[in-house]
Amino acid sequence: MKTVEMLVDERGDLLRASWHEGDAGVDLSLWRGSRCRATFRLTLDDAARLGRLLGDAIAGRALPPTAA
Repeated sequence: MKTVEMLVDERGDLLRASWHEGDAGVDLSLWRGSRCRATFRLTLDDAARLGRLLGDAIAGRALPPTAA
């Protein structure tokens, strides 16, 4: 099973996130029109970190980034 989320910003650019059941990562891609402009592969651990950041931002309490 494949899960896909697509978000469009105010400029019309699209962020596509996809995950395949049993896969060890999440694929992000940035689209302008019908052209893919960039891709990024998140490990599941990094996806969880990003999810926590987004959750904190929604709650209004985003934390400063950690050193990589």
